[in-house]
Amino acid sequence: MKVDSKTIEVESLTVEVSNQTMEVNIQAMEVGSRTMEVDCQTVEVSLQTMEVECQTMVFNKHTIFVRFKIINQ
Repeated sequence: MKVDSKTIEVESLTVEVSNQTMEVNIQAMEVGSRTMEVDCQTVEVSLQTMEVECQTMVFNKHTIFVRFKIINQ
């Protein structure tokens, strides 16, 4: 019950913070129109990161085998 009294105080603070985030959302909408031009570049970067994820999956398989070798020893 003591924990509940603390969480209620935190909820009253989050309500005040949400009023400030509404002002931030208006600025984020202005930034969003600029990021649309950047999205064309991030799509090219995401294609490169997909290749990196394929390599990291192979690396993860190697680390799993190394862990099994340590357990067997």
